[in-house]
Amino acid sequence: KDLEDSRSKPRGSAIKDIVEAYLSDKADKSSAPKMRDAWKALSPFFGHLRPDQLGRDEFRAYRKRRVGRSDGTIRKELGVLQAAVRWAGHRNFKCELPPAPPPRDTFITKRDFERLLNAAKAQPGE
Repeated sequence: KDLEDSRSKPRGSAIKDIVEAYLSDKADKSSAPKMRDAWKALSPFFGHLRPDQLGRDEFRAYRKRRVGRSDGTIRKELGVLQAAVRWAGHRNFKCELPPAPPPRDTFITKRDFERLLNAAKAQPGE
């Protein structure tokens, strides 16, 4: 148990230490590769700082630095940072996230429509 505890706790108080411990703890999750990609983008900007050194100005500067990236991408990246810092015990830590992108329109094929219609017909009276 002590070995598990020592593996999942950050070695230091820098964002780099926190996020790397978080990623190690979450390595078995299906989202781990995407979280690691997010950290690659975040690391040069936030890695050397501590959570108490981050505020609105830093998050806005990060967004400006990620010019050309969608708000959805930036939101996911900062979401990883926020999750890691909260995981490390800073429960009130909150990143200023860009607005969520609108949902994407999706279309179904004629075959999918026919399946849906047939399934609805098979459920009379509901």
